[in-house]
Amino acid sequence: MEEGELLLEKSVKLAMEARDSFWDSMKSIPGHNYNRALVAASIGSYGAYLLMAQSTDCRFLLMQAQICLNLRLFPINLKPSSVDGENAPSGESFKKCLHAINKSDKVTAVGINCTPPHFIEALICKLKELTNKHIVVYPNSGEVWDGRAKKWLPSNCFVDDKFESFSSRWRDLGAKFIGGCCRTTPSTILAISKVWKESSH
Repeated sequence: MEEGELLLEKSVKLAMEARDSFWDSMKSIPGHNYNRALVAASIGSYGAYLLMAQSTDCRFLLMQAQICLNLRLFPINLKPSSVDGENAPSGESFKKCLHAINKSDKVTAVGINCTPPHFIEALICKLKELTNKHIVVYPNSGEVWDGRAKKWLPSNCFVDDKFESFSSRWRDLGAKFIGGCCRTTPSTILAISKVWKESSH
């Protein structure tokens, strides 16, 4: 096993230990409303390349190879990114991607990762047309990287109140899992969490 795989395995083990420790401490608190957290590992090179200022070179041939491996031990989800609300950064269509993904019963969810929030609603609708799998959305803040000036340009989307409103709409459209990618903050996740807690009452 390569070093990267060993480190990924170790990170999952540490996360599970932290989860179990927290869960054990909650047993002494009657009536708490915490759900037992699930632990997942990400194998994308997200946030690793400042020079490129993008997540991954999302090529569907690579996705097809991953699916062919069948990943027998774990259920997985796949989340390509989009820069135009229609296609992956490589220019390939999501329809082509879903055609391959739908053939695998190991892929339990599909969605969109590191994509500006204003594209998410249309992409959820498109995914619902193309698959019956659970839908996952992990938008970024909507900020744009200026490679020449080496700085992030502000986004009108990056306000926690707006993320709360967006998340409510995405949930109502059918997203089963909502999170945040590049340039989102703990406050963003708190706003998203508020939407799910309200929907559970």
